[in-house]
Amino acid sequence: MSLALEIKNVSFAYSNQLILDNVSLSIDAGHFVGIIGPNAGGKTTFFKLLLGLLDPLEGKIRLLGKKPKVFAHIGYVPQFNQLDPKFPITVKELILLGAVRDEGWCYSYSKKIQEKANELMEMFGLTRHQDKRYSDLSGGFKQRALFAKSLMVEPQILILDEPTANMDRPSKKKFFDLLCQFKGNKTILMVDHDIDNLSKYATKLLLVDNTISEITQESICHHQQVGSYHTDEALQHG
Repeated sequence: MSLALEIKNVSFAYSNQLILDNVSLSIDAGHFVGIIGPNAGGKTTFFKLLLGLLDPLEGKIRLLGKKPKVFAHIGYVPQFNQLDPKFPITVKELILLGAVRDEGWCYSYSKKIQEKANELMEMFGLTRHQDKRYSDLSGGFKQRALFAKSLMVEPQILILDEPTANMDRPSKKKFFDLLCQFKGNKTILMVDHDIDNLSKYATKLLLVDNTISEITQESICHHQQVGSYHTDEALQHG
């Protein structure tokens, strides 16, 4: 099986604050990787390094055997609250923006791209919302639209940053069900605080806390399920 991601001895710091320390990691293509960890533990920095938005201080990163390049072969789903809610864009227009890498900035898109957007809107239950402003959607539908946008260029790797934040339980279930349609066909890296669903659906779990370590479902304790992270030593003395 080919490697989707290979990291060797990677470190990163902001000024004098070390964020990731000597991280080494490899992930085979097709895995659904659930990522958990405390705030300020390095999860966002990790994603920025993979997206090519940051360069490591030391070590090397390879995605599909190549150096990271902003959004190349990657579908990125940010938190919906990172977008300007006042930006006047419809759902379909947002999804079509996912094709900009292939088509460039333009006022019209090819028939093939239009058909792809229509297929994704149908898949994600967005067809009847296509002419609505993105800002008028509920949190669950916002994330569906961002997910559909990320798939416009047939990415081999999906990077999702807390996509179920602010969703109710039924919306989370629908989102995970949609995501699992791509399980095995694409490599999925997903940060989420919903540890129960992550451990249920993911094929691999990572803990990011200034380093990155693989964990098992059985090793997840009650403290982590409620968002509290600790070292084993701290727990023993707590």
